[in-house]
Amino acid sequence: MNNFEKLLKKFCPNGVEFKKMETLLDYEHSNKYTVKNIKYSNQFKIPVLTSGKTFLLGYTDETENIFFSSKVKPIILFDDFTANVKRVDFNFKLKSSAIKILILKNPNNNLKYFFYWLANLKYKPTEHARQWIKVYSQFDIPMPPIEIQNKIVEILDNFTELTAELTAELTAELTARQKQYKYFRNMLMDYDNNDSLFNKIINKETNKDCREHNFINKDILKNIVSIKKGAQLNKDKFIKGSYPVFNGGVKESGWHNEYNVDENTIIISQGGSLSGYVNYIDQKFWASAHCFYIECKNNSPIINRYLYHFLKNKQKELMNSKEGAGIPGLGKNILEELEIFIPSVYVQEKIVDILDKMEIYTKDIKTGLPLEIELRQKQYEYYRNLLLSFDKIEGGGY
Repeated sequence: MNNFEKLLKKFCPNGVEFKKMETLLDYEHSNKYTVKNIKYSNQFKIPVLTSGKTFLLGYTDETENIFFSSKVKPIILFDDFTANVKRVDFNFKLKSSAIKILILKNPNNNLKYFFYWLANLKYKPTEHARQWIKVYSQFDIPMPPIEIQNKIVEILDNFTELTAELTAELTAELTARQKQYKYFRNMLMDYDNNDSLFNKIINKETNKDCREHNFINKDILKNIVSIKKGAQLNKDKFIKGSYPVFNGGVKESGWHNEYNVDENTIIISQGGSLSGYVNYIDQKFWASAHCFYIECKNNSPIINRYLYHFLKNKQKELMNSKEGAGIPGLGKNILEELEIFIPSVYVQEKIVDILDKMEIYTKDIKTGLPLEIELRQKQYEYYRNLLLSFDKIEGGGY
């Protein structure tokens, strides 16, 4: 920041002049440029844009009323209701007529400086009303010399690029670790194709072949576990208690002051779009009506945690087995007839040890990486705010 501070001292040692946005930016209504046909195709050439997160909706073959923009003459798309902004430097058409196209009045200013300033504004619309003419165009914006504008844009462009690269790298790392975990889980559960792997595990203990000595058996779930369904607990009965309530979703749907299932239990969503989702709950909880929970029978040859990894590996298959036109559901019979390979307790423990470690590692990354991304984004926003804050020239007008 030292070079930037030197520029400030050189070009605006006493502060900068503030001017109203309407004196610096013209606007054009988007009605003329809205697309008529919403059948988009990648085979067409003209992009159709929105100022929201999606930004690029697709491509149109319409050739009339195209807005011509370029790197030499870029514009800002301003959503007149949400105040979202996008900078555009190519030809386009628009999806919505609720957009203002902002254009520099003085081409000697840097449009990107205005874009960053608008993006940095803390003000957000509180009512559904058009924003540009009555609100945003009346804001006072600090107007440093073009040398300062350019330097701010250069710094923020670099920050933006670095933040985007870091986000992409961290997201790729998370995706890779999740794929790795699923790959090894599938491999460790594939008894038909991994004899050599299991022989390696077993030979350390017995020096015997796993199939020759019946170290792997096969059975169906209903012979080794009890599959039970939770009890209905309506939302109006939820209270601020210590026990989570699980129903048909991925996460808890609420909390209660009582529980009906002990900790360290496998649950499977029974009803709804997430039917078949497998989870492992390590605390006492309330299982509601759209939640299966599984209890191992007495003298069952299976370790609970091994069963969890086996079912988690079958999750996609289970989710594809739900039925029903209204609220889809997973039939109990589907679970009861599910075939499962049951190796010796020693092998189960080995598999559990491997997969538990990988799952913990993957969860740590899943938690840690988004926090790192959020931290970098906050760091970027901090410096953006710092760079766009100026002292106003004493007695300065517009």
